[in-house]
Amino acid sequence: MVREEAQTFPRSGFDGYTFSLRTNRARRVRELALRPTVFKRGRPLERAGAELLAGEFMTDPAAGERTPRILLIKDEVDERAKMASTLRGAGFEVLEVGNGLAGIEAAMACRPDLLLVDLHLPDLDGSEVASKLRRLGLERLPIVALGKPGNERGVALAAGCDATIPSPPDLALLPGQVREFLSGKRDKLPAE
Repeated sequence: MVREEAQTFPRSGFDGYTFSLRTNRARRVRELALRPTVFKRGRPLERAGAELLAGEFMTDPAAGERTPRILLIKDEVDERAKMASTLRGAGFEVLEVGNGLAGIEAAMACRPDLLLVDLHLPDLDGSEVASKLRRLGLERLPIVALGKPGNERGVALAAGCDATIPSPPDLALLPGQVREFLSGKRDKLPAE
């Protein structure tokens, strides 16, 4: 990575991503890292290496299925790290970003199976992120908003979120909630 690329990540709000690698995947990462990087419109997530993120993540050899990929958009680093660690421990692949714009780019680049988005982000709120992703063609992506119970729930659901959970979430319940949302659970807007 050249110095200019390294400086682009923090400016665009991209904190990084982590995922588990197997030996054959590690070789592919090395090949991509050694290949010249080409930027399109100057966005880090659209570089040639993004094809790795868009490809198949870890699989469960016993089940032969791809591990569910979760995109977590949350600006509080400590809380985000706890949530990501809990989800990874439960067998999910987790991509983490710290703001709404980086989250939109990451969602378009890696096509997650589920999105967890904080309603209170520094640049865009979670409702705006959901609304933009719906307009960009991700109508089927389950989007779960993290926020305070009450009025925020209705606003989030009206903007395109499929469900809400309290922020910070109960970490003991989080993996089960994510599994429910992946299997199709959705909240409904309150009746007027």
